[in-house]
Amino acid sequence: MNNNTIQRPWNPTPILRTNDLSLACNTIKPDKPTAYIPNAPYARLSPGDNITVHFDNQLNWHNIPSTYFSQCSESQLLPGETCPTDSCTTCSLYRWPHMRGPLLAYMAECSSGDCSTEDATKLKWFKVAQDGLKPGFNNTDNLGWHQYLLANPETYNIGWTHSIPKNLRPGKYLMRHEMIWLPPTSGNTMVYQFYPYCSQYELGGSGTSFPTEEYLVKFPGAYNETSGKRDVPLPVFW
Repeated sequence: MNNNTIQRPWNPTPILRTNDLSLACNTIKPDKPTAYIPNAPYARLSPGDNITVHFDNQLNWHNIPSTYFSQCSESQLLPGETCPTDSCTTCSLYRWPHMRGPLLAYMAECSSGDCSTEDATKLKWFKVAQDGLKPGFNNTDNLGWHQYLLANPETYNIGWTHSIPKNLRPGKYLMRHEMIWLPPTSGNTMVYQFYPYCSQYELGGSGTSFPTEEYLVKFPGAYNETSGKRDVPLPVFW
């Protein structure tokens, strides 16, 4: 990661607790939960624009613990791809592995005027987009979630497209895209897994609207765990 990208550093391992400081914008270092890139550039947007986000779903081989990513196997390769070694046990497949759960997008205005050094845990976020379970499916149906398309080698490159609020006032914003993986069943002992990623944008236009307090949340703080069970009601959509 370098300062030529609008995206903050992030960790590929899941966040498992709703009180984790990394829930704001993820991090590549556990001791730096609000890691940022000074002097990073901004992408330019206007109110009402569509934005498409992608999870890197190509083969990339990294010198990192293989537990971070799915193990490479011939069945996971796209046409024309080959493992770079005789044994795939030494490499990892950097491909989105999960198929169930919502996709969410939040925005937060950078109060300091410089998103590249903003502490994301102190910002107030508002939800601008959500892609949940499709009608006619239940939580355990892979086909009922957009994440299924991101995990499928034949459809992963469509990404996820959502729009920016049409009358949002100009300013510099962090945008937080999040994938939440749901356990196979409600009674399963496995917990939800949170995968947030943040990037920075400069919004132009002549909008005048901004969310009121009832729409604003903090991370951590927006999600809760109650009664020993995972209960994650999603914030109000603006």
